[in-house]
Amino acid sequence: MSKTLGLYFSKQESGSLYPSFAHVYLKSWSKSARIKDSDDFLLLTPECVSAGEFDEQIDRLIRELEQIRTLGNKKLAKRESR
Repeated sequence: MSKTLGLYFSKQESGSLYPSFAHVYLKSWSKSARIKDSDDFLLLTPECVSAGEFDEQIDRLIRELEQIRTLGNKKLAKRESR
Protein backbone atom coordinates (compact mmCIF):
# COMPACT_ATOMS: atom_id res chain seq x y z
CA MET A 1 0.00 0.00 0.00
CA SER A 2 1.25 3.48 -0.72
CA LYS A 3 2.30 5.78 2.07
CA THR A 4 -0.11 8.48 3.21
CA LEU A 5 2.38 10.37 5.35
CA GLY A 6 5.94 11.50 4.71
CA LEU A 7 8.92 13.17 6.36
CA TYR A 8 10.19 16.53 5.16
CA PHE A 9 13.65 17.25 6.54
CA SER A 10 15.61 20.44 5.97
CA LYS A 11 19.31 20.49 6.83
CA GLN A 12 20.85 23.57 8.37
CA GLU A 13 22.80 25.39 5.71
CA SER A 14 26.40 26.30 6.45
CA GLY A 15 26.54 29.63 8.24
CA SER A 16 22.77 29.79 8.66
CA LEU A 17 21.18 30.86 11.93
CA TYR A 18 18.24 28.55 11.25
CA PRO A 19 18.54 25.01 12.66
CA SER A 20 17.66 21.80 10.82
CA PHE A 21 13.98 20.96 11.10
CA ALA A 22 11.50 18.21 10.30
CA HIS A 23 7.81 18.11 9.35
CA VAL A 24 5.33 15.30 8.80
CA TYR A 25 3.29 15.95 5.65
CA LEU A 26 0.46 14.35 3.70
CA LYS A 27 1.75 12.47 0.66
CA SER A 28 -1.65 11.27 -0.46
CA TRP A 29 -5.27 11.68 0.48
CA SER A 30 -8.67 11.34 -1.05
CA LYS A 31 -11.99 13.10 -1.16
CA SER A 32 -15.42 11.55 -1.11
CA ALA A 33 -18.47 12.51 -3.10
CA ARG A 34 -20.49 10.93 -0.32
CA ILE A 35 -19.43 13.58 2.21
CA LYS A 36 -21.25 16.88 1.95
CA ASP A 37 -18.74 19.73 1.54
CA SER A 38 -15.92 17.20 1.08
CA ASP A 39 -13.59 20.02 0.01
CA ASP A 40 -13.25 20.68 3.73
CA PHE A 41 -11.92 17.16 4.42
CA LEU A 42 -8.70 15.44 3.39
CA LEU A 43 -9.33 11.75 4.01
CA LEU A 44 -6.36 9.71 5.24
CA THR A 45 -8.09 6.34 4.96
CA PRO A 46 -10.40 4.62 2.51
CA GLU A 47 -14.00 4.06 3.56
CA CYS A 48 -14.11 1.57 6.42
CA VAL A 49 -17.34 -0.34 6.86
CA SER A 50 -16.32 -2.47 9.82
CA ALA A 51 -14.47 -1.98 13.08
CA GLY A 52 -11.80 -4.40 11.82
CA GLU A 53 -11.17 -2.35 8.67
CA PHE A 54 -11.07 0.84 10.72
CA ASP A 55 -8.55 -0.68 13.15
CA GLU A 56 -6.36 -1.83 10.23
CA GLN A 57 -6.27 1.68 8.80
CA ILE A 58 -5.47 3.28 12.15
CA ASP A 59 -2.72 0.70 12.73
CA ARG A 60 -1.30 1.50 9.27
CA LEU A 61 -1.20 5.21 10.07
CA ILE A 62 0.47 4.51 13.42
CA ARG A 63 3.12 2.35 11.68
CA GLU A 64 3.77 5.13 9.18
CA LEU A 65 4.13 7.67 11.97
CA GLU A 66 6.49 5.39 13.90
CA GLN A 67 8.66 4.95 10.79
CA ILE A 68 8.71 8.72 10.27
CA ARG A 69 9.55 9.25 13.96
CA THR A 70 12.52 6.89 13.71
CA LEU A 71 13.83 8.47 10.53
CA GLY A 72 13.28 12.03 11.76
CA ASN A 73 14.96 11.35 15.10
CA LYS A 74 17.98 9.83 13.34
CA LYS A 75 18.32 12.80 11.02
CA LEU A 76 17.89 15.36 13.80
CA ALA A 77 20.28 13.52 16.13
CA LYS A 78 22.85 13.32 13.33
CA ARG A 79 22.63 17.10 12.84
CA GLU A 80 22.78 17.77 16.60
CA SER A 81 25.95 15.69 17.04
CA ARG A 82 27.93 17.93 14.68
